[in-house]
Amino acid sequence: MEMHTPMYVPLVPIYIAAPQEAWWPRSEPLQTVDESEEVLTDVGSSADTDAPRGEEDWQFLCVYDQPATWHQYEEGLWLKCTQMPLLDACYVETDKGDYRPFGSLADFWRLAECMRENIAVVSVGDMCVHVLRAGQQAEKMALKPGLRFLRCFPGNLGILVLEQHHRRFAYLDATWRRDDKRTGRLAVQSELVMAALRSRDSNHLCFW
Repeated sequence: MEMHTPMYVPLVPIYIAAPQEAWWPRSEPLQTVDESEEVLTDVGSSADTDAPRGEEDWQFLCVYDQPATWHQYEEGLWLKCTQMPLLDACYVETDKGDYRPFGSLADFWRLAECMRENIAVVSVGDMCVHVLRAGQQAEKMALKPGLRFLRCFPGNLGILVLEQHHRRFAYLDATWRRDDKRTGRLAVQSELVMAALRSRDSNHLCFW
């Protein structure tokens, strides 16, 4: 049987040329990810920093003074409100016989229990959002993550609380896009007032 001499093909490295601008400049090192950094979710976390207090006040005053109009708070977050003058005029009688303005966290707790739904109290004065769920502990978020939470979970009833000069309330709605056609809850003020009248402090409420 005739044996054939094996053939050996030499391996030659092949180099593909690329334009010079495709190479990473030596003056700009590759960016690496620090694994110790906090990973933020869609709603954000306490690592987010809010705008300075004066700027936040101005932003929310614009939202309040132009109701039923979407205002951009940040990219992907638009806010609009419905003023609630009846709550502005609501006062609670204390055990000593004097009156205080409605709007403490305990007042909103009673509303959440009576309405059986979650309430997100957006307090500009405290720069935070309190999420109240009936039968559960309150959850406190920084202002910006709290607004993102309201946007991601619109089933929560958002209430804006402004405290410049006097306390004012508004129903606050949040969305991803300016062209959102949602009408919100048209009778939300009546719902809240009726819930306040049905709550445990109904005998101590007055309006003026």
